[in-house]
Amino acid sequence: MRSTLTSPVRPARAIAPGRTARAIAPARTARAIELVGPAASGKSTLYRALSAQSAGITPGVAFGGLGHLRLGLRHAALLLPAWLASRDRWLSEKELRSLNYVVGWAEGVERGAAANGLAVFDHGPIFRLARLRAFGPRLVESVAFRRWEQDAVQRWAQLLDAVVWLEAPDALLAERIDARAEHHRMKGGEASETQRFLGRYRAAYAALLAELAAAGAPEPIRVDTSREPPDAIAARLLARLRS
Repeated sequence: MRSTLTSPVRPARAIAPGRTARAIAPARTARAIELVGPAASGKSTLYRALSAQSAGITPGVAFGGLGHLRLGLRHAALLLPAWLASRDRWLSEKELRSLNYVVGWAEGVERGAAANGLAVFDHGPIFRLARLRAFGPRLVESVAFRRWEQDAVQRWAQLLDAVVWLEAPDALLAERIDARAEHHRMKGGEASETQRFLGRYRAAYAALLAELAAAGAPEPIRVDTSREPPDAIAARLLARLRS
């Protein structure tokens, strides 16, 4: 069966077969990767398949508790003037926590929290940034937020050893969303609305991944999750990361 690990977004910098996902530093063992993609593309499913095949896999790095208070106050102070000028809503609790996670996780990786294994983020910093860019308030268009976001992109470009971009046809993604037991904002929705929702995520991901690559991050490894079971994709990905 043909591999689902396809060429990266920019073919001019394609990763040759047999090389590591981060061609910039092939001698360093991968310590942090992120699985990205639209809803129902298989991020959590692939994480479970990876962790079942490798004891060294961890779910990102730990962050929470007082860290949210510390960073939440910092972000509120940083962005309050821009919010007042925006004449729009403030960040929701989930959105503010996303800012905290983006910074808090980076601090954890920099401290070596992933040094003894491979930290795999399946709703990680790129996902958080993409969701803010696609669905956040007008504040995310401000100079202050863009400056914060650019700093975050530059920081994570140096911390991620691989980015795995999961995809599947829209019809299959919609089918997976509808089949979920848990709530999802597009569950049972009109096909056109779901398509627009997925398109906004894809546009945000594409822009962010291009910015990350320009800042020195590895080109994303593209995976079509409609063509192969998660266990097979996980085995190929682990082999690629270890090579």
